[in-house]
Amino acid sequence: MNLNKYLLIVTGGMLLAMLNACGKLEDSGLPISSSPLAGTFFGTPFTAKTAISRFYKFPKEAWVYIYDSVVICENFTSGDFTNNPAFTERRIESIFSPWQDNSSYQLAGVSSVDFIVQDLPDTYKTFFVGRVEVIEAGDVTTHPSQPKPGVLRLRVNGDENNYVEGQVSVTFCPNNNP
Repeated sequence: MNLNKYLLIVTGGMLLAMLNACGKLEDSGLPISSSPLAGTFFGTPFTAKTAISRFYKFPKEAWVYIYDSVVICENFTSGDFTNNPAFTERRIESIFSPWQDNSSYQLAGVSSVDFIVQDLPDTYKTFFVGRVEVIEAGDVTTHPSQPKPGVLRLRVNGDENNYVEGQVSVTFCPNNNP
């Protein structure tokens, strides 16, 4: 993503965060469905097949990538950025903070969480309205080579063309922290 796109996303995000802080944009606060994560982005169906955290610092944060295709941890370490599904497939990206059992929060205005959705080719949209529930944070310390997955529920409220809700299991890539 080039610098101009990044600055545009950040500026738009700050504006939406200010509106949210004023009570203009809020999630309903209702419990999030435990059904599999699904919905639409850019008017195209999105059903989560993979959720991976490459970087995590428990309980501070987890960087999570949610795909509607199959992606494995090894895709992130292959060095191939052009034909690699980790970098070329549609996805939801977010940094969840805090990342701990039974944490629940609204998006912008309360925490550092927002969702960046990438559609192909090179189309991004940032969402600030929704809710996050970390049901289980998982465990990366007991068996670092085989981390226990976490469970995340999320709801992203955009419009009729951009909405997802449901639950997804998050795989932690072993030994992949910065």
